[in-house]
Amino acid sequence: MMVLNTSAQRTLLLVDDDPLLTELFGEILGELYAIKTADSVVAAQHVIERDRIDMVISDYHLGLQDGDDLLAWILLTKPTLAEHFILLTGDDSANLNALKGMVTVLYKPVQIAVLLDTIEQMFQPDKEVS
Repeated sequence: MMVLNTSAQRTLLLVDDDPLLTELFGEILGELYAIKTADSVVAAQHVIERDRIDMVISDYHLGLQDGDDLLAWILLTKPTLAEHFILLTGDDSANLNALKGMVTVLYKPVQIAVLLDTIEQMFQPDKEVS
């Protein structure tokens, strides 16, 4: 699939401390979107401050901090970006009930079709994703 490099292309920030997952998701999603990556909350904050980001897809466990730390920072600094925040986790025991009302939570292993559909739905003006 050919990617058009236009200024209107959406930019996704992938945040995961596992470089293999970041690379895999980056290759797949990179066919449709411009991709930026970060391996920690601090690195993600720097990217968000520096670049135009349309959506954040973040792992929940990120070493010293978690995805909810990144979400809290986004809510304070760029609240409209929080509307386009997908949290990925493989930890089905994590208590994410408080976050489910604010962000979309997907559980690993996530099917690529589900992730792509979720991304597209979130960019629709009348989105209903949970």
